[in-house]
Amino acid sequence: MNLKLALISDIHLGIDNDFVLGSSSLAALDTALSHFQELQPDLLVDLGDRITDSNATTDLSNMQAIKARYDSLNSAKTFLRGNHDLVPLEQQEALLGKLGNRSQDINGWHLIFLDTFNQTIEGSLDKAALDWLEHDLASTNLPTIVFSHQPLDGEKLLGNPIFEEAFAAHAHPKGHERARELIEASGKVKLAFNGHCHWSHLVQRRGLNYISLQSLVARTEKGPAGSYAFLQLSDKEMRLELFGLERSSFHLIW
Repeated sequence: MNLKLALISDIHLGIDNDFVLGSSSLAALDTALSHFQELQPDLLVDLGDRITDSNATTDLSNMQAIKARYDSLNSAKTFLRGNHDLVPLEQQEALLGKLGNRSQDINGWHLIFLDTFNQTIEGSLDKAALDWLEHDLASTNLPTIVFSHQPLDGEKLLGNPIFEEAFAAHAHPKGHERARELIEASGKVKLAFNGHCHWSHLVQRRGLNYISLQSLVARTEKGPAGSYAFLQLSDKEMRLELFGLERSSFHLIW
């Protein structure tokens, strides 16, 4: 395998509620990071919603606490904004680095990070973001992975505990239809990863695999889900291992 990625989403440090156990976030994050330290990924990707927003002072303090935990991992890291990450952009970027639309090449792969944050639950990809995506996809000949906080697959989330009914209108970012057209038409994108939906789920469309990752601290009958993932890639296959209470794995051959 020529690329190894650590993946984590929806840490939700903050209060406990019907969907997440935010009081367990730091302990769960410590567990994940300790395992990642053993696995030595080339890059860690945090898909957003590091906190559950409360007020400006608490939100910044919680973001700083998470940054301090991440500093323990001796691997490169990159971050997306989730809809709960309401700390002002300049303060977040001072802690975590660039958070807008961007891409990078690593070990023969092109990684795209789409910023869907617009201070609403579902997020948005405006014309500028979609134009950027189209140009970026045209600029590479490498196999590509797209990361976003909200899902781009456009599928109904039947059976999802949050987004099937109460928040069904807030699952996918505005503009996801055009983003999906660009991604699928490029012929370059192998995988698209997102958080936000608080479940582990695979959707396959036109040869492209859209994968949602469960929240680190999703509320379950047995406590916080403890979910995080480790992705290994080569030019021929993908192996994705999911850890936590809902442990499973995916193996795809291109």
